[in-house]
Amino acid sequence: MSTQSQSIAMPRSVEESARQRRNQQRNRTAYLFLLPYLIVFFLFLLLPAIAGFVISFTNWKILGDPQFIGLKNFQNLFKDPAFIRAFQNTLKFTVITVPMLIGGGLGLAIMLNSRLRGRILSRTLIFIPYAISVTVVGVLWRWILDRNYGLANFYLGSIFPSLRNTAWLTNVQLALPSISVATVWWTVGVNMIIYLAGLQEIPRELYEAARVDGASPLQQFRFITMPGLYLMHVFVVPMSVIASLRVFGQVQVM
Repeated sequence: MSTQSQSIAMPRSVEESARQRRNQQRNRTAYLFLLPYLIVFFLFLLLPAIAGFVISFTNWKILGDPQFIGLKNFQNLFKDPAFIRAFQNTLKFTVITVPMLIGGGLGLAIMLNSRLRGRILSRTLIFIPYAISVTVVGVLWRWILDRNYGLANFYLGSIFPSLRNTAWLTNVQLALPSISVATVWWTVGVNMIIYLAGLQEIPRELYEAARVDGASPLQQFRFITMPGLYLMHVFVVPMSVIASLRVFGQVQVM
């Protein structure tokens, strides 16, 4: 019995060791593909971020030696009314754009995940704006929202005459929402692609079984789609918040 059990155990151990070698080789290959990005990330993102954090505790004018001053820079920063006002506007911008980026990206992904004619072309057209530089986006939307000859006032004014001379970018109440709309148009395609990839990983059998059990489309969305996109939410939500908090280019240009 012992000899027979050993002969059965040996092939299993050989098979397991072969599987481990294949997994190790697959991991090495994956890390080789990741290596170029990791090098760029370390040299041009991580190291500058660490250096900036350290420099923020010093008084340094590039020339000469830095002098450590502790939290004095931060104290002066939070005493500056211009910084407080800019920080408040950034928070408002984030509150406006993040729900639209997440909801719009998810909604577009669900719509274009169905078998509609022209869905591939639609995906491409929605994603293309992300390939445009922030300067081009700012100039384009500044022209669209121009008070005198912009397309927004031309078309909206033909339907609602009261909107014909709306100052979208110079009105204090309308400037931030206008920039938010331009930002959503520019970047919502990225979230759409991420959610679309997540939707395609959810097995179709789950939806078929739910329909057989009498689940409504809303129930399918709640109990199948949303849990299936959990990892996508974990990535999309923080990245959308971070991108909104870092807004500068489109505000400066527009």
